[in-house]
Amino acid sequence: MSINKLPTGLKELLVKLNKEYNLDKLIKKPHLNEYIKVHSQINKTLIDNNISSKEFNDAINFYKKKNDSTLILKKFKLITKKKNNFLLESAYRSKEWINCLKKLKKKYNIINYNISSHDIEDGLISILYNYKTDWNGFWSTFEYNKEKPIELKKIKVIDIDDINRFNKFLIHKGYYIK
Repeated sequence: MSINKLPTGLKELLVKLNKEYNLDKLIKKPHLNEYIKVHSQINKTLIDNNISSKEFNDAINFYKKKNDSTLILKKFKLITKKKNNFLLESAYRSKEWINCLKKLKKKYNIINYNISSHDIEDGLISILYNYKTDWNGFWSTFEYNKEKPIELKKIKVIDIDDINRFNKFLIHKGYYIK
């Protein structure tokens, strides 16, 4: 998929956001708390400018014209990827990660008794990898404590597309999935 036109007002907004948030500095000195704060502020700015997060995400990932906007969008794509990598690493180190793997293993062992924990984990990682450059990242999959935005409360697996990807992953590994 490729888009050739940015939503109305986004080109000017990108220039403003690039200056306001000093994206080059944010890229060089990343910190998850800062990414979460900036993400939240930019989402508010997008709403104030009648641009949906989906439109912004599509611009980040699918706008291919070569111009100044493309350079700024590449910065946002890199920031998004770094933020999502931080979130994934944080989830991986949490007790909720283990709970999620146990639930998936229990669910899939009803279908196929031989699925290894390692393959379950690899499948989960492969699903989450699909969101690495998504502006909203894992917000629909990871539920965070509202008072402590880095504290993971729950991993919500998974929507129907993710289930299909997970099944394809396991089939590719040689498992039989009904």
